[in-house]
Amino acid sequence: MKKIRVTAAILAAMALTACGEQEPDVQTAANADTSVINEAVSEAVSENTSDETTAAEETVTETQTEASAEADTSEYDTPADEDAPLAVYDNNMKTYCFNVEKDGSYTFKHSGNDDTPWNIYILDEEFTDGMRYLYSNYTPDGVTEFTADLKAGQYVYFICTENEWTSSEFSDTQAEVYLNTAE
Repeated sequence: MKKIRVTAAILAAMALTACGEQEPDVQTAANADTSVINEAVSEAVSENTSDETTAAEETVTETQTEASAEADTSEYDTPADEDAPLAVYDNNMKTYCFNVEKDGSYTFKHSGNDDTPWNIYILDEEFTDGMRYLYSNYTPDGVTEFTADLKAGQYVYFICTENEWTSSEFSDTQAEVYLNTAE
């Protein structure tokens, strides 16, 4: 019913504006009628669109929620292979932390044009002191090209062997993390 009123209002507005030249008094009346019709059309459209917008917003929200749920789990549902690392770290002057979200066997590799390895530190708790203390006071658990069994909740820190404390040059090196799948 609302659509019929909207359509009638639009047709009336078009008929009034298509009449051509009119006498001044008639023109003023036509302008007044057109503005009343435009207000009626705006109200009818806003009533229709507010209901449709709410339904559309609910649909978009549901779709986003479903997509987020799929994105959150797809990382581990899909077997990781050498073409799909879970994480890639590429600034040798920074220290990186990888939070283990799933128990499993993880492989750490290095890549890039420079053959510079990364030290890997595996901790059960987050390291809250300055990273230089991790580097200077702990022995790495491994160096890239290393595999370890990790548990959810552990923290893995990556410090390149050419880093902000040992070098002033950037290297073309990367550390990559892979979740190994059972075959």
